[in-house]
Formats: sequence, C-alpha cells, structure tokens
Amino acid sequence: MLGLDLEGVCRGFVGRIYTSFNPVRVVDGVLTYGGRVVFVGSSRDVESLCNVLGCELVDLGSYTALPGFIDSHIHLLDVGEVLNSLDLRGVKSIEEFKSLLKEFSKSLGGWVIVRGFDHELLSSGRMLSRYDLDEVVPDKPVVAIRVCGHLGVLNSKALEVLRLLNEGKVDLSSGVVVEDVLDRVLERVRYEMSLDEFEKLLVDAQNHLMRFGVTSVGLISTTVSDKLLLALLSLQRKKALKIRVRMYMSYKTLKSLGLLTKVLSSLGNEWLRVVGVKFFADGSLGARTALLSKPYSDDPLTSGVEVMSRDELTQALRDVVGLGFQPAVHAIGDKALDNVLEAANTVGLVGPNSFRVEHASVIRDDQLELITKLRPGIAIQPHFILTDWWVVKRVGLERVRFLYRFKTLLNLNLVIGLSTDAPVEPVDPWETIYAAVTRGCLDSIELCRYSEDEKLTLTEALHLYTTGSARLLRDYEVGSLEVGMLADIVVVDRDPFKASDPKELRKVSTVKVFIGSEEVF
Repeated sequence: MLGLDLEGVCRGFVGRIYTSFNPVRVVDGVLTYGGRVVFVGSSRDVESLCNVLGCELVDLGSYTALPGFIDSHIHLLDVGEVLNSLDLRGVKSIEEFKSLLKEFSKSLGGWVIVRGFDHELLSSGRMLSRYDLDEVVPDKPVVAIRVCGHLGVLNSKALEVLRLLNEGKVDLSSGVVVEDVLDRVLERVRYEMSLDEFEKLLVDAQNHLMRFGVTSVGLISTTVSDKLLLALLSLQRKKALKIRVRMYMSYKTLKSLGLLTKVLSSLGNEWLRVVGVKFFADGSLGARTALLSKPYSDDPLTSGVEVMSRDELTQALRDVVGLGFQPAVHAIGDKALDNVLEAANTVGLVGPNSFRVEHASVIRDDQLELITKLRPGIAIQPHFILTDWWVVKRVGLERVRFLYRFKTLLNLNLVIGLSTDAPVEPVDPWETIYAAVTRGCLDSIELCRYSEDEKLTLTEALHLYTTGSARLLRDYEVGSLEVGMLADIVVVDRDPFKASDPKELRKVSTVKVFIGSEEVF
C-alpha cells in the first residue's frame, strides 16, 4: 500500500456491473474516487488497485450494479406531501373515501390535504363533491386532489377561506376546481408553511426515492418555486441534499424574480441547478382538461382546456430561452401539442437543449414531421398506461393509436427521458420499466390491443431511464458509469436481463445505493 493521503471516498466495486445500455456494456470491475468513476475494467485490476490505494472494496456477489436511475419529471415537494398525508390511490367507493378522510382529519388542526383519488374507480361512477367532504369534515378546510393533480374538490370551508365562492371557474354545486385555480389553492396553503416544513417534506421525499435507486431528478415546480428553491439551497448548505436536483421553476415565479433571473441559469453545481422553466399548454386526460383537436369521445361537449394560447406560449418561450433556461411545456392533448410545436417553430427552437415537451400523450401522424424537424426532448411516463386504464373511452377507437407513442418517438432518434410524474405514479423505476416493456398487455389493459407495437425493450427502457433522462436534463455527468462520470450506482438483487417473465421486473429490489460513491441507502 502506498499510503497516499486520498481526500474523498475511494471505493471499488467487483461483480456484474452494467456501465451503460446504449451500447450495453457489462464489466466486473469499477473504481471510484472523489465521487467519480476513475477506472473501468476487470475485477482483478480493481482489487489490485484497491490494495495499492487502500480503497474499500465492495464485492457484489450475486447482486448486480447499474447506473443510478434518473427521474426526468417528478414533483418532489408533492411526493413529500403524500408521504405525510392520506394517499387515496385504489379507493373504490365514496363511503370508503369518507371513512378514511374522517379518521385522517382528526389529528389535524388546519388544512386537510389528501391526494390520489380516481373517480373512475368509484363504484358510484360519479365525481366527488363538496358535500361529500362537508359530511365528514365540515369545520376544517379540505382539498381532495385527483390522482392526475389537475383537478381538486374543495369543501365549503375551503371555499370560504379562499374566497372562491364568487370565482367563475369554480363549480359551486360540486366544489370542483381545475388547473390554474387548483394551483392558486395549493399556492395559498404552501405559502402558509414554514421553511422547516418544506425542508422536512423534501428530505422525506429524497429518502423515499433513494430506497428505489433514484439518484437524480428533474424537479418540476408548478407553485411557490421561490420558496422551494430556498429550501433546497438550505438543505444543500447543510449537506442534507443527497440526490441530484435539476429544477424547473414555474413561469409565474420566474417573472417575479427580477434581476435574479439574469444569473440564475449560470449558478449551481453537481447537486443543485436551476435548468429550466415549466408551464402548461393544457391539463390531463383524467380530468378531461387535456386539449384535444376533436371533442372527447365520452364527453362530446368538451375538447379540454387551453391553459395557454399559442401566442402566450410563443412569448413565454422567447422569455425563457432569452434568459438561458430550457422551457419544459406540459402538453398532453394533440391540440396542445400543435400549439407548443407551432410556438417553438415561430421562435426558432430546435433540439432538446432548446425545449422539451412533457408527456406528449396524444400524437397524430401529421405531427411527426414537425416533431422530426424541431427535435424537442420529451419526458414520457409509461406507467400512465396502467393507471389510465380507461383512456380508450376518452379518445375513442379512431384516435387510440395516437396514444403513448413511445416506440414511434424513439425511432425518430429524439432525446427521451423516462419519468413517473410522481406522486401521480409510483416512484419505483421497476414499475415504470414494467409498464414500458409490457404496455399493459399482461394486465388486461385495453390499449394494448391496439398498440402493442409501441412497447419498448428492456434495454431501451433502461437507457432512457439513465442516459436518456440525463441528456433531457442537459446533464452530461450522470447516466452511465464510464470513466469521468459521477459515481451514482444502484445495486439490485438480480440481473433484470435474466428475468424469464416480465412480471419479475416488478420484484427487483434495491440492495444498496451510492451517490457520488457515498453509500446513502
């Protein structure tokens, strides 16, 4: 041993290690130092180097190591809120909802925020109303947020507190609010929270993510981005920020920051950077607020909601790009995608570093030409296929082949990142990967019957969850375990490529997680 005074962690890994997925490269030795990969080769060479340098050696044994997963679109604060709240996913009846809400609200003195209900699952077949909430919690303000995050139901007390009784966008008979009105509700609640409360929610969320091998995120912020950024900076100063965060601020917050916007895109480090700005062209298919070019098949009276017009999008893109940020535009419906693509074309944006589209859930054939020309980055969420089991009735058989066109987009050689949109979908990457490679065909999802050819392979899904997501976030230091890359490594209990049945992918579990070569789980 040389007895070198090595500052920083020196750690070697030996065993079955995937360093990348495009191309697929498997090695049996990786050496990390100072948070980065410094050598890739044989286990014998890594063991020798560890002996010489005095590095810790991690023998994987029967386990497998992969690059850390990168969730390119996630709502970190919301994940923390769900972990500390009542998660209503899977609730099957209004009576069950009422029972859970009543019990949960007993311990709370102020706002009661609950998430995750899906009215499509309720046995009554109807949307929740303010009166359902009033019946069990009449004396505290309650907000029940649908699983998609684009629709909420407020009880009477919440409507009074928020002075929304005269708000034209609120259906007073039901208490239902959507899109920007729901955002204003959440903004009001969150600005009443302390910075310490924000930090706790973020730490809870990051700890939850690390359990599943997620090491970097594209944090999408739709409200109170200024306060959220302060909490992240505070955590970083305390060295309590363990995952890598690439933040997308809300357009509304950006416009309020004044002179700070001139330098914000140039600040940051390997842990925290503000890389972009998020805004909405439409809503969700679940709430029937996604903007379609033709009316919904199961509700011909609406085609969705245009949250921002084409002219507004054009101006927003100019503003954001002029400040050095990457615009991230939410567009689920095909008409919303028309507006985004035409606005980007007007501004002259080309390539994934110039702009990205969130979701792109409905894509017509005639839109592929402009997509190919502009080459936006695209963040996709394969688990939507399992959650949105009702989606065929929303768009009808005539448009069903336009849904979730993952393979089509991949064949255009676009930069694509996988993501969960959590807490909308589970944070577990293997659930997302399972959805991407099976497309609901093993879960009796109707969509599979019409678009099985849009399945991804396991290799493609893993590439998009690592290098693909990294490039979408404009990050070139993560996503693989090649020499010079940041040493973000997840160790799992089995080699996913040896699964004899795709259902086995859902059973893959995380054993250890290293971020910057530091063991965090």
